Amino acid sequence: MTKHIGDIEYGTEMTGKELILAQARRMGLHPNAFDLNRAIYDTEDITRYVNRLEKYEAMTIDEIEKELEESLKAEVTFYEQRQRRAQELRSKYEKLGEEVKSWEPPTEAHIKLKEKALAEIREYIEWKCVRVEEATHPSESPFRLSAQEYKDMMVKHCKEQIEYYKEKYKDEQERVAESKQFMEQLMESLPQQEGEENK
Repeated sequence: MTKHIGDIEYGTEMTGKELILAQARRMGLHPNAFDLNRAIYDTEDITRYVNRLEKYEAMTIDEIEKELEESLKAEVTFYEQRQRRAQELRSKYEKLGEEVKSWEPPTEAHIKLKEKALAEIREYIEWKCVRVEEATHPSESPFRLSAQEYKDMMVKHCKEQIEYYKEKYKDEQERVAESKQFMEQLMESLPQQEGEENK
């Protein structure tokens, strides 16, 4: 368990070496933590987009059109589900609003409470219902692409992502190497008790 300088107050013994290593751990550094298997960016990201690029470059326009049709069906299903949910919520909010409206506040202070409750209901109707109800049906979206446009877009996107992850992986390798060197230098510089291994 990593010691903390605050533990000294409660009787914990702590060496200078332990304090320095505790600080290193809080900086995200650890003598055994540096290998590319733990990297944030790795070759799997590159491979994933290389495979996607090969897939889209090999697809025919007919295959792209079929994929777009399936995608549109899924979008329509999701759109319809959201519309139904918005209608259900509107009914509940409006019923709640009627109940609040029917309440007779006993004082001026209570009137303000009633107004705030009604305002909150209106906000939720706007947020959860109106925005959904006013959404454009997927089939009517002005941003729908032709099969060729979609293919070109996906090929371009995959190429960009491959270059992005290659650069990130290169940066990650450099970061891991620098961090590993830092910890090796740190461990070599710290005093070592008899029979103790620098860990």
